[in-house]
Amino acid sequence: MVIDAKYKMKYQKTYERDDIRQLSGYSRIKRVVEELGLNFNQVVDCLIIYPDQETGKVDLKNVDLKKNTISEFVNFYKLGIKLPKIIPNKVSL
Repeated sequence: MVIDAKYKMKYQKTYERDDIRQLSGYSRIKRVVEELGLNFNQVVDCLIIYPDQETGKVDLKNVDLKKNTISEFVNFYKLGIKLPKIIPNKVSL
């Protein structure tokens, strides 16, 4: 799986085509496909991680990375995560 983080809130409701194109390009680099142990006829999974302070995940240990599809594309997924908030003298989620 090719994973990229995008610091764009829009992924809560939609996506950006240029980001999809970028990950598609990464997933078609021969060395990446070989490193993943796939053959050149397979479609590589792609995941976009984005900030979601309301419903995003905090603990990623048991998260299904393929749960939220970007339905217009083959093997594209997205995952919202909560980013830490910096408060003077304190860090919180």
